[in-house]
Amino acid sequence: MIIVDTREQRPWDFSFYGYEVKSKKLDYGDYTVAGKSDQIFIERKATSSELSQNLCTDTGYRRFDAEMERSGSSRKVLICEFPREYLDIFPEKSGIPRSRIKFVRINAGFLRKRLNQIIEKYGVEVYFTSGITEAEELALSILKEYL
Repeated sequence: MIIVDTREQRPWDFSFYGYEVKSKKLDYGDYTVAGKSDQIFIERKATSSELSQNLCTDTGYRRFDAEMERSGSSRKVLICEFPREYLDIFPEKSGIPRSRIKFVRINAGFLRKRLNQIIEKYGVEVYFTSGITEAEELALSILKEYL
């Protein structure tokens, strides 16, 4: 059974593929397999803006860092529903309204630096995709290894 965190606003639909899905509050991550959260979890980021909020704001980074720490030796997977190139052009194509971009204080270099820090510190596997469908299929292929 695949477990989806209750705080996921628009969860991936694994039931479409014939898998049983249950919504439950998770201590870390957005997706895992029942009884195996100590072995695998997947964190999902829909936009580079969401990623930047988690990695580049003080509050977001402290929370994200604590979540990675709590997860212990679990396999940590971060799946982004956007191409890697979006990091290089941040905040363009980030989902931030054009009228708000002039207020963004985070640049592409800082976002990449923070991402590399969590990769090195926690061994997070990061995958970039072309969108929601590819991300969902990738997540399912990873979770199936634990089902």
